[in-house]
Amino acid sequence: MSLFQQHMPEEARKLFNQAEAQMPTLPSHETEPLVDGKSASHDDPIRRLAYQQAKSLIERPSAPAAEPTAPR
Repeated sequence: MSLFQQHMPEEARKLFNQAEAQMPTLPSHETEPLVDGKSASHDDPIRRLAYQQAKSLIERPSAPAAEPTAPR
């Protein structure tokens, strides 16, 4: 997320994809505490929130650069 905020969206997407490939399986639903039939870790809600926030930033279309305004 910090790379994205530093205006490096391609690097952010690349790192996100690498991290996503290495992530452990999250519960299939926010209120479902099971992963593969086992109790989920108490860290899973934190992981889910961080993942969802990062994914929403990465998937958001990049905004066009603002045009500088001339003083009046």
